[in-house]
Amino acid sequence: MALLTSFFPECVTALRAVNRRVLGADAVVALLAAIGIGLLLHQIQGLLRDRFHAHAVFAISSPDLIVSAGPALAAMADAVRSTILLAAVIGTIVLIMRKLPEEWMKLAAGLLGVCTLLPLNIRTPGELALQYGIAVVAGAGAVAFCLWFARGNYLAYALVLWAFSLRGPLGELFGNSIPRLQAQGWILVAVLAASLVWTVWPAVMRRPMGE
Repeated sequence: MALLTSFFPECVTALRAVNRRVLGADAVVALLAAIGIGLLLHQIQGLLRDRFHAHAVFAISSPDLIVSAGPALAAMADAVRSTILLAAVIGTIVLIMRKLPEEWMKLAAGLLGVCTLLPLNIRTPGELALQYGIAVVAGAGAVAFCLWFARGNYLAYALVLWAFSLRGPLGELFGNSIPRLQAQGWILVAVLAASLVWTVWPAVMRRPMGE
């Protein structure tokens, strides 16, 4: 939070109602674009893994959220942390890119930076090549979203990162057949829907609102 508010102070003012009235609709469009890009990337990654299945690396994790006494509450608390952390990561990347004077340096830094997306259990050159290709595709999708859709709209970044942070818990809860856990998933859906309403409400009202 200190990094974000120090180097990007507009990220806080963008959340105020008077600014949501201007930026809200664009933020929702950016969210839809992010969903589309995410689905496209998922298809590309699936095709790469299917074509080079011998070198695919799959991560299997246990659904820890379902053992929580309040899965929806735990997911929301973790989503707040994840949203702030991811925003700080993006902010750090932007600051680094601004300091690089040449375009080729920025490209080299980006190709090196996607290595942070690689899984830790890579063992062979083939696995490295495949996973690096998948990481480059994911990085290109993120760059395309930032340059063409979110741009300087901090509200769009906040909304997309918040939805991204809730994506995993939603899949985990709805992927379970236990009715109580699916009910917790619907609570998260309601929270996400409320977030969308909060984003566009000042624009829908079409009148000045207090900050």
